[in-house]
Amino acid sequence: MSVNYIIPTSPNLFIERYGLQSAAPANIAMINHLQDTIAAVAPATIIGAHLNHPMGQPPSIGIIAKNQAVPCPAGCDCTIGRDITCFTISNFATGKYMIILSVPAAKGFDVLIAPLSDARQNVGVEVISPTQVIVSTYDIVGATYIDNAFKNTYIQFMLWN
Repeated sequence: MSVNYIIPTSPNLFIERYGLQSAAPANIAMINHLQDTIAAVAPATIIGAHLNHPMGQPPSIGIIAKNQAVPCPAGCDCTIGRDITCFTISNFATGKYMIILSVPAAKGFDVLIAPLSDARQNVGVEVISPTQVIVSTYDIVGATYIDNAFKNTYIQFMLWN
């Protein structure tokens, strides 16, 4: 399903027609138009996955690329002959997870992670290199880093080409 944006020729189009109360919709429409223009110039590939870390188990990651599940065992190079980025995840300290991309994105990447298994938890995302991300999970109530915070948590990488 595609999103239909209102694309005015000028941000003042709505303001001239409907008065100052339409300034916000005019600006939003202009932002939508600019986002589409930027996306056409600098396309991105979005890869989504679900993270789970059951009690007493290593964290697992299910990768979705190009609308299909991609099996990618640890240590693999999924890019040989295929247009796929391989991800590995490791729990290297309490509440600290390292996610490693097999290939750096040409122009960098953005990361989105939400939600955690409990609303009283917080997540931190730190990009430390073109292929490495540290994700930390923190319990707000107990004021400590915690494991097992991922329960069908969604992670999205937007790889800029």
